[in-house]
Amino acid sequence: MARPIILSNGELHVGINAFGLVHDFYYPYVGLENHAAGQSLRHKVGVWINDTISWLDEPGWDVRFRAAEYALVGHTIAKNEELGVLLEFDDFVDASMSVFMRNVHIVNLWNERREIRLFMHQAFVIGDTRSNTDTAQYLPDSDAILHYHGRRAFVVSACDSDGKPFDQHTIGLFGIEGHEGTFRDADDGELMGGNVEHGRVDSTVRFKLSVEGHSSVRVHYWISAGTSMREALFIHRHVQGEGLLARLQQTIEWWQEWLEPAETAALKLPEQYRREFIRSAMIIKSHIDKRGAIIASTDTSMLNYSRDAYAYCWPRDSAYVLWPLMRLGYESEPRRFFEFCRRGLHPSG
Repeated sequence: MARPIILSNGELHVGINAFGLVHDFYYPYVGLENHAAGQSLRHKVGVWINDTISWLDEPGWDVRFRAAEYALVGHTIAKNEELGVLLEFDDFVDASMSVFMRNVHIVNLWNERREIRLFMHQAFVIGDTRSNTDTAQYLPDSDAILHYHGRRAFVVSACDSDGKPFDQHTIGLFGIEGHEGTFRDADDGELMGGNVEHGRVDSTVRFKLSVEGHSSVRVHYWISAGTSMREALFIHRHVQGEGLLARLQQTIEWWQEWLEPAETAALKLPEQYRREFIRSAMIIKSHIDKRGAIIASTDTSMLNYSRDAYAYCWPRDSAYVLWPLMRLGYESEPRRFFEFCRRGLHPSG
């Protein structure tokens, strides 16, 4: 099925599924190496309240999405009437750094003050490999969890709006040796605090939040990506220092600048088509790797039913995609595509 939200900067490409959860996590190529491709488990988000845990992919949640407008920023609203809680997500991939960020707004819908515990879970299959040789470890000096394998490293971190980091964490196994995943550790609202694991590993972090009646709090969550631990940690520290909201504003400004030719053309269309025209331009851009390849689709759901998907660059299809961009006046995307084709051509053509 198509993803309701697709986010990309041409190097890090993230697909959000119908539950508002990370389903696809490509790096450093759009359409290649989906590090969230564990068939049995995806990244999860859960809320512990009234002595019970509820995950967004369980019954009881009404999850809705708002299409991105004038910037590739996803907006998700997940509401649970029975629990009296609402979660809002503003999701984006930074325009200039390989980091995925979620601005999480937790709203208490009841009259009285309540304790709400938010759990953010990560299940990586780094390199889309079945070797079960990933490693994860807690980094106390960085208030983060590092997942790594070979030349791929991901640093997971989060803080509240006052800059306070998550208060509990755990690292463990999933999909092997009878382990479902560390998200099960959250069933009682507490995490055991495992600090390192090797194999098919996942992790979970927790925030304990006191929320007044009909009030709200925010949590800023991010995953930085690098081809080395040093690179991923450098990006992580940059986000820590500058803050998620500053990076969000810079990303919005980048997209607004990139969209200027499309917006100029959209003004010539009937008003009812303008938003979809702009959105279409952003979706096209999100499927273009910064090295020139134009991917047909990064949706991996078909892999559950067959052995292949559409994460290919077909020159004919790519030419159809590029033609409207060229007519709009975009130059770098066509140039990089032609260079990509030249590198892949047989010497005899």
